[in-house]
Amino acid sequence: MGKIGGVENAPGAAHPSGLLRIAVSILVFVLLAYWWLLLDNQRSQLAYAERQLELRAEQTSEALAMQIHVLMSGLDYLGESLATQYLDNRSQFDAAVDTAISIFEEGTILQVAVADSAGRIVYSSLAPDDESVQAPISIANREHFRVHAEGRTPSSELYVSDPLLGRISGKWSIQLAQPLLNGGVFAGVLVVSVSPTFITGYFQKVFPHTGGDVALLLNNRGYYLARSIRQNDIMGNQVSDALRASLATGLDGGNYRLDPAWDGISRDYAWRWVEDYPLAVSVGLDREAALSPVTDRFAKSRFWNGLSTLAIFLAALLIALLMERLRMEQRNLAWNEERLTRLLAQVPGAVYQFRRWPDGTSDMLYISQGIERGDQRSVGGIRYHPPGRSPRLPNRLNS
Repeated sequence: MGKIGGVENAPGAAHPSGLLRIAVSILVFVLLAYWWLLLDNQRSQLAYAERQLELRAEQTSEALAMQIHVLMSGLDYLGESLATQYLDNRSQFDAAVDTAISIFEEGTILQVAVADSAGRIVYSSLAPDDESVQAPISIANREHFRVHAEGRTPSSELYVSDPLLGRISGKWSIQLAQPLLNGGVFAGVLVVSVSPTFITGYFQKVFPHTGGDVALLLNNRGYYLARSIRQNDIMGNQVSDALRASLATGLDGGNYRLDPAWDGISRDYAWRWVEDYPLAVSVGLDREAALSPVTDRFAKSRFWNGLSTLAIFLAALLIALLMERLRMEQRNLAWNEERLTRLLAQVPGAVYQFRRWPDGTSDMLYISQGIERGDQRSVGGIRYHPPGRSPRLPNRLNS
């Protein structure tokens, strides 16, 4: 804009001072360090909660595997006893079957059946013996028969089938097949059909069907045998690839995660082989339900800490703006004073501000440097001598 009386206009807006920049930088660094520590602490707590979730799944699967072992041991012994009874004393076989079934909880055993060496059903606890003979049903194509007929009997002699729809019962069942050996010659199989619904009911005592946690029983070929929830949706199907891969490791147990599982729920799983039997129990715990107390607390913490951080940052920004405004005002004031002084220095004579009070006293509020030029001067009827030629005048004069 040029010059006025040889004095340049005020400079543009000043940049923040170095100290102010350092203070803001320190504040930002402190806030970033605080958030890093906060998030790192939350990650550590979440990792601990996840490990506790895995541990609970492992402990639950191990406990359920022990319970299934007890059940299978009883059913295995039942099958062996009935096979011996059928070969040795067939006349008492019906009574032995009735007694054996009554030992177990109602609904556990759907039927006991006997097939001859050709696979024809010659006895079923669901039908009179004469009807079984008159209208035989063949299971010759069923794997639980063929494995014994073809000499592929497991070392334990008990074969656990994939879930099947019974040709007599019409219900889903797990076939526990024992070979009938008459003098070492294959004479057929004795089959104890176990209800998956009974096992499901037992699992539901541990995991209510209203929750997202799940327990399942599977065989060594990866087929579902029972599931605590939505069992009808999975019967006849195999478990996930992740679980089948884990089963193939040859370990006694393991962990895996499905995020999400086929039913849309994210779970942490732990599985365990059932001792002495080709069965495994897997327990899946709902991650969202188990971890929500922790994650909800973290979310609230981040929200309130975020508000606090924002408030601190806005307060610091406001203080910085006020300090910068004050600094600029002080700088502008000093510049204006300097500008005024330089302008007055170009005025001939002197510029002064004089005030007379009602009591007759007077104040000389301001006298420009022009008073120094020339000999003594008179201002407002009061004579002054230039500096160095007379004593300095007091600020307050008597009239």
